Amino acid sequence: MPDAVRAVLREGAAGRRPETAKAGPAFTGPAVVIADGAAAARGAAAAARARGISARVGSTAVEGEARRVGARLASDACRLTPGGMLVCAGETTVSVAGTGRGGRNQELALAAGIALEDRPEGVLVVSFATDGVDGSTDGAGGIGDPGTVARGRARGLSAAAALNANDSHTYLAATGDLLRCGPTGTNVGDLVLAYRPRR
Repeated sequence: MPDAVRAVLREGAAGRRPETAKAGPAFTGPAVVIADGAAAARGAAAAARARGISARVGSTAVEGEARRVGARLASDACRLTPGGMLVCAGETTVSVAGTGRGGRNQELALAAGIALEDRPEGVLVVSFATDGVDGSTDGAGGIGDPGTVARGRARGLSAAAALNANDSHTYLAATGDLLRCGPTGTNVGDLVLAYRPRR
């Protein structure tokens, strides 16, 4: 990375430069993207392959209603060859109708968990924000698997009711499916992993 770019990033990290520039020398000349969701997806797939998982990159422009994308990726996960992983990137949306808490990644994971009920054991969908912050919660995202609905039911919770209330955070926290890592200090969108283990 050029020294000038490093200097700008250091100034921003130190609070001496606004987070989102509106004008100035940064807007003269061509822009060069140094990282994006596609790069994150490629990195995640490479890390999975280094651990013996047969990972490939899927769409790096995932968008649409989170609950629909979650259900679709649950189906994709079930069709994977055992030991296979699909890594996608992008950002979904949530049409808020309820009064619960959550974010697009948590809602996607909960919807995937509902779609995976009674499906092959071990299959899962993981969705998380690369900045570690999903919605206005302390979660980065969540995990949906064939036991998501049953774990909630054992705690007196309804996965469908939580999804309808946009309350994925409460549900996933109760079932142990909420991902928390804290702010990462960077943001290149969201990553979604669909995985079918060998066993």
